[in-house]
Amino acid sequence: MKNLLLFLGLLLITGSLLAQSILKGTVKDDIKKEAIEYTSIAVYSSLDSSLVGGNISDINGNFSVGDLPEGSFYVKVSFLGYKSELIGGIQLSENEKKDLGVIFLTSDLQSLNSVDVEGQRILTEFRTEKKSFSADNFESAIGGTATDILRNLPGVSMNAEGQLAIRGNVGFMIMINGRPLQGDPAMMLAQLPANAIEKIEWISSPTAQYDSEGKAGIINITTVQGITDGMYLQVNGRYGLPSIQNYDNAQPQKRYGSDFNLNYVKGKWNISLGAGYQRNDQSGRRDGNVITFRGDTSTHFPSNGERSIDEINYSGRFTVGYSPNEKTT
Repeated sequence: MKNLLLFLGLLLITGSLLAQSILKGTVKDDIKKEAIEYTSIAVYSSLDSSLVGGNISDINGNFSVGDLPEGSFYVKVSFLGYKSELIGGIQLSENEKKDLGVIFLTSDLQSLNSVDVEGQRILTEFRTEKKSFSADNFESAIGGTATDILRNLPGVSMNAEGQLAIRGNVGFMIMINGRPLQGDPAMMLAQLPANAIEKIEWISSPTAQYDSEGKAGIINITTVQGITDGMYLQVNGRYGLPSIQNYDNAQPQKRYGSDFNLNYVKGKWNISLGAGYQRNDQSGRRDGNVITFRGDTSTHFPSNGERSIDEINYSGRFTVGYSPNEKTT
């Protein structure tokens, strides 16, 4: 008996769930007669104006609102730029599928009085991959250096060693007029006057050309035309101590090097000459045991000795650049 009552109860619940009504239709523009997609369809109860269902139209303007109970309803059809359409007096019986047909929406155009539009130069440009700050943003740093400007930019910080960080990210490559700095960035930025800078660009997603050097991005400083003209010479020297463990090598490891970079900039021309030498010896030792077989006789004897590497590198570079205009190099 209990099982029979349970079965009848489930049957009634299932029947009530299946007995749901559906409203469907199509939304179009009243002038162009074209379908309007993503139109909002809201179904309200006529008794208390409560929302009982809703949906949006598809790419062909068709819509369907299901799971509606039996009763009296009104439908509101709305879309941005059009006047909302109210359709009332909709009666739905149990498990009824009613088609409202084509619903035309009228464009909601309004005539406005004359409008005065004033233009203003954008001082800061933001894009997904680049942020650009023009010279007008640097007034607070006039009389200072490029370091002072970078410190005043939003999200930029610099520690005592001159390492730049933007929103906590480090590893930026510094470029001046699209060319990477060859020397110490902190020293070079401290020597560049603030009033010689035209704009600063922060490129957060550099191309593959610079990806390995500027893993966190690139800061490109564009100077006033002709401000960087002149000749620059940079010389670097390096010296390293021998290895702590020398493996009883005959000679200590030699570790030293130097390089120079000579750069001449004049107008549209940029000529650069550089060379470098580096020696970085690696110490080592071979320890082993050699076994030889001859017939039934085997001979064992140790094999050890120095196994070091003299690593010497030479490098040279000569470049000539010509920029006929701002967009061509």
